[in-house]
Amino acid sequence: MSEGYSAILQKSRRNAPITNQSLAQLKQKKANELKKRNLIKAQETQSVFPGPIKLSQAIRKYPTLVDHAKLNLADKFITEIDEVPSEFQGVQTIFMSNNNVTTLRGFAQFPNLRSLSLANNGIKDLEELEYLKACPHLNALMLENNQLTNIPNYRLHVLFRCPKLKALDNKDVQMSERKIAEHTVTKEEADMNLMLKNELLIMKLENGVSKMSVHNELRSSMLQQRNVLNR
Repeated sequence: MSEGYSAILQKSRRNAPITNQSLAQLKQKKANELKKRNLIKAQETQSVFPGPIKLSQAIRKYPTLVDHAKLNLADKFITEIDEVPSEFQGVQTIFMSNNNVTTLRGFAQFPNLRSLSLANNGIKDLEELEYLKACPHLNALMLENNQLTNIPNYRLHVLFRCPKLKALDNKDVQMSERKIAEHTVTKEEADMNLMLKNELLIMKLENGVSKMSVHNELRSSMLQQRNVLNR
């Protein structure tokens, strides 16, 4: 049986040579498809991993997670504690674990703060704890899995700087810890000051030795020149 007209036409199209124009169209089609896939992938990635945001932006972005007493903003990619609207500065509880906060500077704006959770952030230095002195009512603090927890006597340093704490990293604070904290931190600071004084003294001595060496070289050079002239 002879082939139908439509079948012959399709077969001839399949066997037709690819022209430069059809090749260009095919490439453009593939490029458009790839661009579309990349756009979808970028949108999906952005929805899962949004860009870094400030605390004030997070408050506006997640209004159902905040009120005048509590900020529940864990896992929100927050990197900076900037100034927030005044109606939120009286909060007593802040949950901000699993973010990217590296400094405690901004928490000084929360004088009524009683509970602060910052586990799994990027706080490195014990000096950052000084900012929490502006929170005199703070009695519960969570800093687990921040780099500063690896510093020797970390817990004692925190208790020394935050004397009103009743719980640190989900562990109750004991009265004996407070006494040890004051003694340990005071001794460490005294030892550090002594080390700095010793380093300054060493630098002065080294500078003096260097000057004496230069003086001796000049004296030797002058004596050599005098001997040459006397010959």
